[in-house]
Amino acid sequence: MRTAALPEDLATRADQVRWTVATNLDTILKRERWSRRAAALALGLSHRYVNDRATGDVDLSASDLAMFADFLEVSI
Repeated sequence: MRTAALPEDLATRADQVRWTVATNLDTILKRERWSRRAAALALGLSHRYVNDRATGDVDLSASDLAMFADFLEVSI
Protein backbone atom coordinates (compact mmCIF):
# COMPACT_ATOMS: atom_id res chain seq x y z
CA MET A 1 0.00 0.00 0.00
CA ARG A 2 1.24 3.49 -0.85
CA THR A 3 1.56 6.07 1.83
CA ALA A 4 0.33 9.60 1.34
CA ALA A 5 2.88 12.23 0.38
CA LEU A 6 3.91 14.60 3.12
CA PRO A 7 2.84 18.23 2.75
CA GLU A 8 6.50 19.28 2.35
CA ASP A 9 6.88 16.82 -0.55
CA LEU A 10 3.76 18.17 -2.23
CA ALA A 11 4.96 21.76 -1.87
CA THR A 12 8.35 20.87 -3.32
CA ARG A 13 6.70 19.06 -6.23
CA ALA A 14 4.39 22.03 -6.88
CA ASP A 15 7.42 24.35 -6.98
CA GLN A 16 9.18 22.02 -9.44
CA VAL A 17 6.14 21.88 -11.71
CA ARG A 18 5.67 25.67 -11.61
CA TRP A 19 9.34 26.21 -12.49
CA THR A 20 9.24 23.64 -15.32
CA VAL A 21 6.10 25.10 -16.89
CA ALA A 22 7.48 28.65 -16.61
CA THR A 23 10.78 27.59 -18.14
CA ASN A 24 8.98 25.89 -21.02
CA LEU A 25 6.85 29.00 -21.63
CA ASP A 26 9.90 31.24 -21.64
CA THR A 27 11.80 28.87 -23.94
CA ILE A 28 8.95 28.77 -26.46
CA LEU A 29 8.57 32.56 -26.36
CA LYS A 30 12.28 32.93 -27.13
CA ARG A 31 12.22 30.24 -29.81
CA GLU A 32 9.37 32.05 -31.54
CA ARG A 33 11.23 35.35 -31.09
CA TRP A 34 8.68 36.93 -28.78
CA SER A 35 9.91 39.15 -25.99
CA ARG A 36 7.77 39.02 -22.87
CA ARG A 37 6.87 42.67 -23.41
CA ALA A 38 5.83 42.12 -27.05
CA ALA A 39 3.82 39.02 -26.12
CA ALA A 40 2.07 40.97 -23.37
CA LEU A 41 1.20 43.76 -25.80
CA ALA A 42 -0.10 41.29 -28.41
CA LEU A 43 -2.21 39.52 -25.79
CA GLY A 44 -3.53 42.73 -24.21
CA LEU A 45 -1.83 41.93 -20.91
CA SER A 46 0.63 43.81 -18.76
CA HIS A 47 4.32 43.06 -19.07
CA ARG A 48 4.33 42.17 -15.38
CA TYR A 49 1.55 39.59 -15.88
CA VAL A 50 3.51 37.75 -18.58
CA ASN A 51 6.83 38.19 -16.82
CA ASP A 52 5.54 36.81 -13.50
CA ARG A 53 4.30 33.67 -15.24
CA ALA A 54 7.35 33.21 -17.48
CA THR A 55 9.67 33.39 -14.46
CA GLY A 56 7.57 31.12 -12.26
CA ASP A 57 6.89 33.85 -9.72
CA VAL A 58 3.15 33.22 -10.24
CA ASP A 59 1.47 29.91 -11.08
CA LEU A 60 -0.05 29.64 -14.54
CA SER A 61 -3.75 28.84 -14.35
CA ALA A 62 -5.43 26.45 -16.74
CA SER A 63 -6.77 29.44 -18.67
CA ASP A 64 -3.26 30.97 -18.80
CA LEU A 65 -1.92 27.70 -20.23
CA ALA A 66 -4.67 27.62 -22.86
CA MET A 67 -4.14 31.29 -23.76
CA PHE A 68 -0.37 30.96 -24.17
CA ALA A 69 -0.72 27.68 -26.06
CA ASP A 70 -3.17 29.26 -28.51
CA PHE A 71 -0.99 32.35 -28.88
CA LEU A 72 2.16 30.31 -29.51
CA GLU A 73 0.33 27.67 -31.54
CA VAL A 74 1.51 24.76 -29.39
CA SER A 75 -0.45 21.95 -27.80
CA ILE A 76 -0.79 21.40 -24.10
